[in-house]
Formats: sequence, structure tokens, C-alpha cells
Amino acid sequence: MAIQTAVVIRILRYLGYKVLCDRYLEESEIDLAMNFGEFAAQLRTWKIVKAIAAKPDVKILLDLPFEESLRRSILKNEPFPDTEEKRRKRAGFYELLKLQGDYCTIDARMSVSEVSGAIDSFLFEHESPVEECREAAR
Repeated sequence: MAIQTAVVIRILRYLGYKVLCDRYLEESEIDLAMNFGEFAAQLRTWKIVKAIAAKPDVKILLDLPFEESLRRSILKNEPFPDTEEKRRKRAGFYELLKLQGDYCTIDARMSVSEVSGAIDSFLFEHESPVEECREAAR
């Protein structure tokens, strides 16, 4: 699946399409660490996946305070929800991602249309979205 995804994304980008993915390698790595331990990210298969994966032009992080995230998760009535401890651990990983500065962070407390507009802005309106994000974060 990883190879197929990498190839399809590259072809679409070559053809001039914008590709929006809802997960990044870092998020998958967080899942690996949380579910299988830190050693999982050191496995040869994961290193191969990371090597062949298409790299995004811009990474967007929808930022939501923990309590609001928890509230929304409860409203979704997920069939297999994480424990609060696991959610807090995941939130800590996301905080670390924000500090790395590789992400355009959007306040997800905004309305759906405002969040969508912010995503569109980073994807379509900026010459250099990564630099725009870094400038906005300063």
C-alpha cells in the first residue's frame, strides 16, 4: 500500500494536481510508538516506507486544545476510543510536532469554513507556504 500511495501521489503531483493527505509520516510514527513501542520506528520496513514516501510541499497541523479535542471525540461516539491517558500522550506528541516548525498550524477551533479557507490559503495562495507558516509563527 505504501508503494502504491507513493507512486500515485507522485504521478498526480507531476500532472499538476494538488494532493491533500490527512496523515503524515510523523503521525503514523506516533501510532507505531504508541501501539508497539519506540522500537517500531527502528524496524527496517518502517525505514523503507519513510524512504519511499512522497514528501509533502506543506504540512498542516489542525491544532485543538486537549479538552476540546476530547469533547469532539466523545460527540463522534467512536466505536474504539483511546483512553484519556493515551489521548494525552498523543496530544503531547502533537505539541512536539508544533515545536519542530515544519508544520503550518491552523487553529481548529475556527468554523469549518474558516479552517477550510486557511487550508486553501496555504495550498493555493502562497508562493512559499512553508516560509509563510514560519513567518506567521514568529
